[in-house]
Amino acid sequence: MRKLHTLAFALIGLVLIVPAASGAQIIQSHEGVIQTYNKTSYKVWITVYDLGKTRHLDYGMVEPHDVRDWKSGGYLWGSYYHVRGEVIDAKTDKHVFDTTIQVTPHLCYGMDNVPTPTISVNLVKGTGESFYWEKNDRC
Repeated sequence: MRKLHTLAFALIGLVLIVPAASGAQIIQSHEGVIQTYNKTSYKVWITVYDLGKTRHLDYGMVEPHDVRDWKSGGYLWGSYYHVRGEVIDAKTDKHVFDTTIQVTPHLCYGMDNVPTPTISVNLVKGTGESFYWEKNDRC
């Protein structure tokens, strides 16, 4: 049994070493960004959670027809996060709707040609007092 464990660890080490030794490019990116567009006339309180919804990674208000970048969560390419939008009537400050979307940042290349994990979502008003998220997968 001990030989089996030793072989397994050796293979894991080989898998980790081979890409670097073969000259494969290791992608080092900037801190990831989750971008939220509030395309409504309502205020929205945003909370960004980890995959299990156990930690708040970012949170704050986005005013009507405004955009905000969330960066403090250290968002990684290919990882999963949840963006929650609590919609608030701008005149009465009362919560009118609550909606969540799961997102996965993908690599986008900026002006400096450095890949950055990025995902963009738009909060849109539906019919009546309903709201929903749209993913904007373009960089």
